Amino acid sequence: MKKDEENSIKDKDIINLINYKNRIIMITSDINEITFTSEGNECNAGILIKERNRDLLIRIDNLYLNSVNQITFDFRGGNKCNYKSKLLYSGTNTIISEDNITICISNNQTVEIKGEENSLLNIYGGTEMPAIGNNEWTAGSGHLIFSGCGNVEVKGGAGCKYYENLEHRGRCGCYSIGFLNKNITDTSTIKILENVNLKAIGGNGQSISSITLNKCSGCGGSAINIEDNSSFEKVGFGNLELIGGDAGKSIGNYACGNCADGGDAIKIKSGLINITSPAILKGGKGGSVDSKTEKVISKAGNGGDCISISKSELDENVRHAKIRIDNYVQAEGGDGGNSGVYFENESILGNDGGNGGNFINSNNFKIEAAIGNIFFTGGEGGKGGCGETIGKNGISGEKFKGDNIYYTEFVKEENEDLYKELDDLAKKESLLDFNNFSQEHIKKEDIEIIKDDKEINHENYNKNFYIEEKEVIEDIQLKENKIGYGDENNQLEIFPNLNEKNKLVKIENQALPVEYKEASKHSTNIIKRLFDYIKNLINKN
Repeated sequence: MKKDEENSIKDKDIINLINYKNRIIMITSDINEITFTSEGNECNAGILIKERNRDLLIRIDNLYLNSVNQITFDFRGGNKCNYKSKLLYSGTNTIISEDNITICISNNQTVEIKGEENSLLNIYGGTEMPAIGNNEWTAGSGHLIFSGCGNVEVKGGAGCKYYENLEHRGRCGCYSIGFLNKNITDTSTIKILENVNLKAIGGNGQSISSITLNKCSGCGGSAINIEDNSSFEKVGFGNLELIGGDAGKSIGNYACGNCADGGDAIKIKSGLINITSPAILKGGKGGSVDSKTEKVISKAGNGGDCISISKSELDENVRHAKIRIDNYVQAEGGDGGNSGVYFENESILGNDGGNGGNFINSNNFKIEAAIGNIFFTGGEGGKGGCGETIGKNGISGEKFKGDNIYYTEFVKEENEDLYKELDDLAKKESLLDFNNFSQEHIKKEDIEIIKDDKEINHENYNKNFYIEEKEVIEDIQLKENKIGYGDENNQLEIFPNLNEKNKLVKIENQALPVEYKEASKHSTNIIKRLFDYIKNLINKN
């Protein structure tokens, strides 16, 4: 691509990139705001942000941008880091680089990706490249923020789709979002705020045609990859889904060697993982044998973990990894791959099946884990060959795998902002009149209090409440705290505000054990006001 003249665009210009084919557009320090569009048509260009010392706003609207072999948005911008770049998207947008990083962040730069309501942003990394972040050639700390509304889908680049018999190892898929440290002091952060919905998927590994025993297919990429002294935090109210990539297969008439492991949902060396609102974490599938011949002895790959701790460059005495996971997180380990060749489900030749993925795999590194009442399903172990060559079946994934895991119960802190918001709501809408309201009108059996998430205990409970289909109640926004109430029919409504702003969202067909404890004064007032509001709605109808 050719570099465009630096003075060809001005501050607050609206640029249709259809007119800048095969150009690299440089954003200089005198530009504070600029808008790019292609009106939904595919265009080829790259955006380079030069060194600057003040904030930058880039708007994209109905943009379909493919930078081919160039970085699509290069936010490295020199060594100064005293400013923030904001990428604000509206409409439907797709940005992709076929052979490079799509959004590159390094040199300790900060980038915020913010969406408007009902907007969509797809970000696809090039072959073996991350979609957002950096790699070994552009390594360095970076800071990434997702905010606003809208929907973002991010995919890491897959391993090369073509396989060569002469190569001993398939190419691995890349992580979707992540940073590699350049120095031991580098620190990177990823934060998900407000109501944005984010889905991140690691790239799939390359399949191989094996003719030697030392060959291996490509492993799946992780959805999130961060290194030492770094953090991943999800504190917003939107949906989060992190999925590891699937490992490559062993294919062909003479498949032997090994299949690689599936990608992890989150991979970290040291630092913090903090998820305080609903999320889905899934490991990728382990590599399997894909052959119809009798000459296959490949060993299958293991399924990816939801959270995996990897080897660190830091000394063990200063290395620290902390994981904090709230309730309402659904986690699923990746399935182990199958070995052997199967004709009508009968194995005639094979090796060991892969093990299923786990929720947290410490790999024997020291970590602290505070976990709420998550919903976890271990990955299924893969089939092993049991014919002429005997192989074992893989084992199912575990909630905690490895030594040095120091586990504590998750304790949710009370949110003072929530109390204030409910107070303001009551005053503004005149929903409650405590002078005319008697405590006698509230029957003890009409309302059950769940103070916070720590009161849900799977081991000590005395009553099950089954969630049945009920109408979604609108126009109440409960942010961080989840509040429930029961009725005489043993029905329970839970409000984690998963999908839409200003709606109470139901969770169906789940049995939740509830332990009753004395609620605080704040919690009592909140439930009292909420109950009065619901009662008023019922009376009006």
